[in-house]
Amino acid sequence: MNRAMNLAVFGLATIVFIGCNRQSSTTNGPKTANTSGNTPVVEQKKLKVTLKETESIKRGKEETLQVKITRTDFKEPVKLTVSDLPKGVTATDTALTIASGSDSQTFTFKAADNAALGEHTITITATAPGVTENKQMVKLKVTE
Repeated sequence: MNRAMNLAVFGLATIVFIGCNRQSSTTNGPKTANTSGNTPVVEQKKLKVTLKETESIKRGKEETLQVKITRTDFKEPVKLTVSDLPKGVTATDTALTIASGSDSQTFTFKAADNAALGEHTITITATAPGVTENKQMVKLKVTE
């Protein structure tokens, strides 16, 4: 019975781990003291960015890549940029803004009929006032 239970738990953990295919990282700003109340509280702005590790696009087609964020202790807009696109792949917008109160934005990519085939690394950069720049690398696979 224990062996069957262990195999079931291992299988479920494997499915959850493999099925995610997402990455995230968090960057911080400097710690500040909020003294507006009776007890001072130390706050630190944090920006967590989550997106897919790998995206595929076929020559002559379009694909989207959603970028999600989590803000801690700030509400300002977050600017997103994409760079290092391979030859023949363009982004509809290379710079997007996630407005205050929103938590995601989507890049749209188009691959030309002659786009460079193979696996390429593109960079998504998120910036916000008072928070360290957050860069994530995404593998972009261009196929026939």
